[in-house]
Amino acid sequence: MLETTQEYKEAIARHEKHHIFGAINTKSGERIYLEEDVLKGEPSYKRQCTLSEDEFGIGQMYTGTANITADLPGMRREDLRGGTLWLEFRAGQSEFITLGSWTITDPRRDASGYISITASDCISKLDVPINDNYVGAITLESRMEKVTELTGVTFAQTPREIYEMIGGLSIYFGSRYRNSCRAEVAAIAQLIGGFACDDRNGRIIFKKFGKEPVISIPADERHGVSLAEYTFGLRGIAYDNGYGHTTVYPFGTDKPEPNTAAVITLSGNPYMDISPNQSESDIDRGAKMYLKPIAENLNIPDWTPGRIEYYGDPALELGDMITITGGINGEKSANFLITAENWQFRGAHTLISSGAFEGEGSPAAGAPKTQAQQIVTEINVTKSIAAVELKGYEGVLTDVLRTVAEGGFSCREETVVFVYVTANTAGLGASEVRINVLYDGVKQTVHAVEKSMKNGVMTIHFALNITASAGSHTVSAEASGNAEIQRITACVWGQGIVGEQAVPTNASDYEYTVSGGSASVTKYIGSSVKPSVPAILGGAAVKVIGGTAFKDSDVEFVYIPEGVEKIL
Repeated sequence: MLETTQEYKEAIARHEKHHIFGAINTKSGERIYLEEDVLKGEPSYKRQCTLSEDEFGIGQMYTGTANITADLPGMRREDLRGGTLWLEFRAGQSEFITLGSWTITDPRRDASGYISITASDCISKLDVPINDNYVGAITLESRMEKVTELTGVTFAQTPREIYEMIGGLSIYFGSRYRNSCRAEVAAIAQLIGGFACDDRNGRIIFKKFGKEPVISIPADERHGVSLAEYTFGLRGIAYDNGYGHTTVYPFGTDKPEPNTAAVITLSGNPYMDISPNQSESDIDRGAKMYLKPIAENLNIPDWTPGRIEYYGDPALELGDMITITGGINGEKSANFLITAENWQFRGAHTLISSGAFEGEGSPAAGAPKTQAQQIVTEINVTKSIAAVELKGYEGVLTDVLRTVAEGGFSCREETVVFVYVTANTAGLGASEVRINVLYDGVKQTVHAVEKSMKNGVMTIHFALNITASAGSHTVSAEASGNAEIQRITACVWGQGIVGEQAVPTNASDYEYTVSGGSASVTKYIGSSVKPSVPAILGGAAVKVIGGTAFKDSDVEFVYIPEGVEKIL
């Protein structure tokens, strides 16, 4: 929580009148003051430290925005674009506190003649590629300097302060730069076990999630509440080396079990210098060196996800833990972790706490929970945890969905598995890049959609949990958009799962036709129960697979080659 005076806290508690003040610094150097009579409507801002309002994660960043409407006669809206918006707030006669600093991105004049302004915080400036092929030991200081050099964004903390937040690890930060400034900052935030956001002054600040409640919000302060009927907690941190080995570092068990618990998994972090060629015991030992301080930072009290609207206090910060008295049934109290907030001047202040659910079906009070929605159940240390890497296919995407990753696994009993997909893309033009996950050939409801701009480098990452029944299963990802996938990593991990390996097959295992330079598979006549369809049959690329090609066979799953355009 932002440090404030006792006078401010008492003014907030007494619900004294709110005041707002602002200023705009234009790119030409002009300073425009925004007194309360100039600001029209209800200025507001939005902040978030997880990619989804509903699903908790670490090492994530989200661009915060502000919106105001101002009476600026004689001012051309284009003179404002690219300028800096500042807003300050106070309650009663207490001191002003800074609400934030944003870059004006979209000024528009409305029908009344006022100018409506949308502005974004410094996180929006991080989507800049790093085209530096230097190979060698790169320090944290060098990486921070590179981000500032390319984006103009500075950091609120020194490298020494960040090292201390990580846990005092004496490490060098990899041998290559990551592909974008956003990826550099996200990797550091992962090691902290927290997140990165704007510090209200236009700088990047790394933060941990709060362990102690900073305030208590009683029932009579709330305008509305929607709390899940479950508690959510973190029970471990895991490292996936991308080669089928996962190390889990469990937290202590000195607190009550939550209804739903998560194990946060890190993969592809370049600062965790662990060679995949080591023995499993050496990989575990090295991973636990990094995971231990992250686990200590994440060992926070369990909380109740949901959202509340109340009188409001913009001194609250992302990552703050607060207490909701009255709880779910009017008698109990609940911890509430702020992972997103929507503040409106002299309006309701909405606080959002993410948990184990995403999108529609979030279990607000009274809503049913299903096992498929749970992100993870408590890790059972008596079972082995395995990671199964899916085969990825890089290359240029089109408007037609194509397979970009595929693989399979089997399990002897029902278990919850997790599918993690990370795709590094380069935009070829303005477009939406869409990635879907298919489980046993059925598209799942969770998918990623991101905006891609020409020459823009972007990382798409999301996770999906699935309750898998006993037996063999296939998992694949398909993508479309005007972009190129430069690298894709997809992995399934869970307790007691075993990766399935496809068996290469040849033309004699198939009946097929060739027409117009492309081959169509009509029937599989081979003996393998896990066939991999050849990319070429009869000298032609396989483009079509008939819908009954594997009917009446013993095939458990099929690997489809890149280039197949239709499965009838």
